[in-house]
Amino acid sequence: QVVWVEHMEVVGEEKPLQPVFKDHVAGGAAFGATRWVSVLQRQCERLASELARSIADQGVIRTPEARTNMMKLSQRMITAFCANISASGSQSWTALSDSTDDTVRITTRKNTEPGQPSGVILTAVSTSWLPFSHQQVFELLADEQQRCQLEILSNGGSLHEVAHIANGSHPRNCISLLRINSASNSSQNVELLLQESSIHPDGGSLVVFATVDVDAIQVTMSGEDPSYIPLLPMGFAIFPATSPSPGATSSDTTSNGETSPGNADEPATGCLLTVGMQVLASAVPSAKLNLSSVTAINSHICNTIHQITTALKGAGGGRTEPAPAGSDQ
Repeated sequence: QVVWVEHMEVVGEEKPLQPVFKDHVAGGAAFGATRWVSVLQRQCERLASELARSIADQGVIRTPEARTNMMKLSQRMITAFCANISASGSQSWTALSDSTDDTVRITTRKNTEPGQPSGVILTAVSTSWLPFSHQQVFELLADEQQRCQLEILSNGGSLHEVAHIANGSHPRNCISLLRINSASNSSQNVELLLQESSIHPDGGSLVVFATVDVDAIQVTMSGEDPSYIPLLPMGFAIFPATSPSPGATSSDTTSNGETSPGNADEPATGCLLTVGMQVLASAVPSAKLNLSSVTAINSHICNTIHQITTALKGAGGGRTEPAPAGSDQ
């Protein structure tokens, strides 16, 4: 039972909001009471699923203890993802370009704590407004086979679900354990992917995943404490949003070169897509960051956004205007 929700506005001069977020935050969608209650509802669903004992899940999960452990492991993955892509913590984020159209920001941290790989971890994040509905983008990214076709993670391979845990009323509120099938994988070198997708009542959603090895999953399934298993999650956060107001960006296009659709007198519906990626840049915590790692993750995140946009265009989604003559869009 929610007995009190308090909403406080804090205006900061030192860390102004990025233009793409201004309308989303000012309208209350980001931190308003409705959003907080929605998060509580979703978490209650998840907790109810964790406590359930009569659900027949699909795949290799054989005991209630294994199921609970898998859910705890996935919850830690979600928490780590949200914490590590957040700008509200102690991380110092750096823009790779002076252009206002380039939204990629990077940060590094040196980790020696259990629960994530030891060494220098490089994180890159980018948020863009897309002229496609939240549901369209979420369905594309939550479907692991469609995501494979975009070569976002599996290098063109395929994924086979070996375990499934439903943790909410929506079919996409679930945890999946997926086997990565690629030409480079031998039978002796099996790679697994832990994925959780979650959609909130207010439309906000997450798709987060991390690679895990077979030994780690066997430990989890045996009922042992999975808190030390190293996870380096990446994924997507998607929120319904109108087109940023005039002046929020330096031109009439989004950071991906998409023309903002619709009549100028009417806010165009679309969504804010945040892409977060993490890589272990060095296994030595004292090592210096290599420029090639920065170049690679920047290229990867930009290519990912381009592939997502191209796939949505090909599906006939969104309301787009013709690209200017000579444009490669």
